[in-house]
Amino acid sequence: MTEIMDDRPIPEIPIPSQLIVSLAAGPLVLGLRGLDGATQLLQEIGRASEEVFRGDRLPVLNVTPADASPPADDE
Repeated sequence: MTEIMDDRPIPEIPIPSQLIVSLAAGPLVLGLRGLDGATQLLQEIGRASEEVFRGDRLPVLNVTPADASPPADDE
């Protein structure tokens, strides 16, 4: 059958604050290292994209001015 829980208080176990700080330090340090790595990666991507749009590697387009008349055909 169903067991009924009585209203006795659950004993609390004191957790030292040094234990909490030491357990939280690891993920915090790993998060900061990951953030630093992501920042460096994004900076490298930005530098690479600047090289693409720089202009010295783009092809030269031979465009005639719009007001120039077409060459005449001599026959």
